[in-house]
Amino acid sequence: MGKVLEQGPITICVWPNDHEPPHCHVFYNNSEYRVYFEGWVFEHEAGKKLNMPILRRIREVIINGKREIGREWRRFHGN
Repeated sequence: MGKVLEQGPITICVWPNDHEPPHCHVFYNNSEYRVYFEGWVFEHEAGKKLNMPILRRIREVIINGKREIGREWRRFHGN
């Protein structure tokens, strides 16, 4: 429950009991990141920097799956 997309080492989740503002969680290489839908802002854990090729790949997965991600958020949260 909550897993929306999985492509290679990248997993995108939306949690049913999560908080506003609308966002998804990205799991990569044993780290978790949040991406907020408004402006698709990417927030990483303190000190956890991603190299540009990985960051681009994560953004690509999110952009290609944003309909599914948004649909899952609305299913759980209604907005």
